[in-house]
Amino acid sequence: MSTPLTDEPRVMAQAVHLEREGEPEKALQLLESHEFGSQFDALAMMLKARMLEKLSIEQCAQTYQDAVEKYPTDAVVLLRAGVFVLRRGDTEKAKELLARSWNACATPEAGYYLGSINQAEGRTHEALEFFVQTDVMEGDEGYWKKRVETEL
Repeated sequence: MSTPLTDEPRVMAQAVHLEREGEPEKALQLLESHEFGSQFDALAMMLKARMLEKLSIEQCAQTYQDAVEKYPTDAVVLLRAGVFVLRRGDTEKAKELLARSWNACATPEAGYYLGSINQAEGRTHEALEFFVQTDVMEGDEGYWKKRVETEL
């Protein structure tokens, strides 16, 4: 079933609300019952993957993999997939995905994680480069800036 472009944000907001209310299965059904246009498809896939993290790690991993294959240059897809695989313990794959995200669009979150990976691997100079960039990009009260400040 196709959803007019103007309804897509509303559908996604409703899915977020359902998830927040403890009904992730209904939220997933809602998302899967709609065909999203190119502007929201990648975001809808990331929302599905986030919900699946609590329901089925296998389906979640597959959703991230499908999204990376479908949107190989999308900074958000690469970031979310990178953080997911990092939390699952695959540092090499995480580093590759996060670096691609950073190159597509440098963000404080990607910088923080790349700094953390480099620090854990003993590459202090590279870690410092990412941490400093994150600190400068984030602004006065940013979440990632505060996390970086504990590393500097």
